Amino acid sequence: LTPGSGFSGASLTQSSFLNFTYTRQKSFFLFDIQHDLNRSPDLPNDLQLGTSLAFGHSVSSTFSLMLGFKSIGVVDPEQERRLVIDTGKIFFTPGIQLRSRSVVIETFLELPIYAYDHNSRQSEFIQPNDVRANLGIKYQR
Repeated sequence: LTPGSGFSGASLTQSSFLNFTYTRQKSFFLFDIQHDLNRSPDLPNDLQLGTSLAFGHSVSSTFSLMLGFKSIGVVDPEQERRLVIDTGKIFFTPGIQLRSRSVVIETFLELPIYAYDHNSRQSEFIQPNDVRANLGIKYQR
């Protein structure tokens, strides 16, 4: 269980997250909850809430393969106190993990597969034309 928070000065985004990992022999499950708040004076305060679930399998002691899904929802600034998700996307997230005794490096792709908009009551399966690559580094004790 890994709680954390951060603040990016350049983009004025405040992030909080909670990561839960369950490991059994050569397999593991990852569950993440994330909360991002954009405090830029040029943009409206965007509140994003995200959850992700992934399954991983260790090929060796230093290399693992991961498959998962991630959901990100955006809250309308007018509805911020009610936490009503207005728009969002669901992503398929394949990735790899490299680990040593003190460092874990994760890299994965975010392939959007489904988008929804509760305001217009539309949802659709989408072509993955907005692919993102992510890299994460964790230090262990």
